Formats: sequence, C-alpha cells, structure tokens
Amino acid sequence: MEEVDKILIHSLRQAGTAVPPEVQSVRDLTPELVVDAAVRCLRAVRPALGGPLSPLLPPGISARFRLASDLAAACQELGFGGDVGYQTFLYSSEHDTRRLLLFLVEKLPRDEGGRGAEPPGKSGALLRAIGARVREQLGTPWVPPQCRTPRLQRLQGTGRLHPFTTCPLVLPQSGGAPELQEYFGGVAPPVPAQPPQPRGAGGAPPPTHQAQLSARHDGGAAPPGPGLASRLPPQGGAPPP
Repeated sequence: MEEVDKILIHSLRQAGTAVPPEVQSVRDLTPELVVDAAVRCLRAVRPALGGPLSPLLPPGISARFRLASDLAAACQELGFGGDVGYQTFLYSSEHDTRRLLLFLVEKLPRDEGGRGAEPPGKSGALLRAIGARVREQLGTPWVPPQCRTPRLQRLQGTGRLHPFTTCPLVLPQSGGAPELQEYFGGVAPPVPAQPPQPRGAGGAPPPTHQAQLSARHDGGAAPPGPGLASRLPPQGGAPPP
C-alpha cells in the first residue's frame, strides 16, 4: 500500500490540495486534508457538485457535520458504491479514506498533454481556471427559460446571440478590362470593410485577397489582378482618408 499511497498523494497535490511534504501515506492525512482533497476532486470531476462545497473544514461541530454530510451525498451522487457518511471525513479509518480518495482520483479528468505541459505561474493558473469554468458550464444541466435564475439566463440565454447573415463581396479577378483592374487595384474597399456591420464579420479574408494584401503591405508586386490597397501611409506622407 505504500506505493499506492504515494501515487494517491501525488494525484491529490496535482488536483490542488496542499499536502505537506511530511505526509507520505493515507494514515497521515488529517480530516482537514481529506475534506480539502474530496472537495477539489469533486470540483474537477463535476463542478456542479463540488462548487457549492467549501474545501475548508469549519471549526464548529454542527458546521463540520453539515459539510461532511453534504460531501458524503455528493460522493454518492457521483457513483461511489461504498459506505460513506459524515464519519468518513471526520472519523474515518485508513481503509475507508483510501478507498474513497482512490475513487475520486480515478474520476479526475485526464488531459491528453498531461499537466506537465501546462505553463508555470499565472499562465498555468489561468488555463486551469478557464478549464474549470468550461467544465462547470458543460456540467450545468439545461433549464427551461421560465425556470432559469438570472445567472443561468446569462449562461444559457440567447440574448447575446445574433442571426447569421450574408452579404456579397467584391473580390479581385485576373484579366478583364483595364478599368476593372484599376478599380480592383485602388478603389475597391478591403474585404473586412465591405460588410455593412464590420464588427460582426469574420476575421479572416479569403486567402487570395489576404495574399494580395500582404504583397501590397510588404511593398512587393501584387499577383495578377491587383487586390487591396495598402492601409499604410506613404513614406513621409499623410495617411489615407
């Protein structure tokens, strides 16, 4: 069981529980650490279950019983088949604690790249926060509009959505009359500026138009059928209107 406990404690540390270095086995886990580990695992597996629970064991006896009972109910809802109650977290035996924590650790999501691929520091914390938020939203069941709370309405409502609309675009063409080529070379507006509401337009212009814009931007010759005029002001001149 020594190797099993080492792997288990390492997994709990990865899940966010601050297990002290001197803790080497499940026997050394205090009720505070067991509660903290269980809550963090529940939040990672199913945020809707673990989100309302506090990872800190309160000092009051009645508050301890309530938190431990809520934790036991959450573990049962997650599918734990063993006996679990408030005593599992407050006065549990080593065997029962190990069995429960192994169940929770096995439920933890496995990242394809592994947690070692996460950047350290604030970037890694931001990625973990984003992942937790996405898992929370995915784990929230759909609720009919009439039954939604204000928070659920912001999350599941359609007030911020806009219908998809299309508009014709004027794209440069190779060949044709010189007047047409002159129009494409300097008069035709850029593709991102052609939609009536540019803020709602896609951010990627067609590849051909983008290549022509890059050629103009770099000062090189544009391919046949001039494309977008450069948005940069000429050397020493005033910017275009």
